[in-house]
Amino acid sequence: MVPPPYFIAYLVDQAAPGIWPRFVAAANGALQRNDTVTSWWRSPGKNQAVGGSPDSQHLAALAFDATGPNLARLEGSLRAAGFRVVRYQGHVHAQAAPAGWARSSGLLDRLGV
Repeated sequence: MVPPPYFIAYLVDQAAPGIWPRFVAAANGALQRNDTVTSWWRSPGKNQAVGGSPDSQHLAALAFDATGPNLARLEGSLRAAGFRVVRYQGHVHAQAAPAGWARSSGLLDRLGV
């Protein structure tokens, strides 16, 4: 898992004050010890290589993929914490805001992606 560079967290906080600490706190509260975050921040190149959306919140470190022994529990826990969740076979994708928000809000443009 690749944590975001400092400038990503800074720019996200400038664009949407308070979203970064709320995102991290909600993720920490929802994930259990036996859950594993497999993808968090992605560079534009990595995002493209894995087939991610050009508007992916992974580009702003406001989305992550996780897996664990009980995907149904993980999905429910993330939803209860306020995440938008998509369950795939083998992992769960969680993001802070509705799809398209990172682009439509101008956040990805501010980040240069």
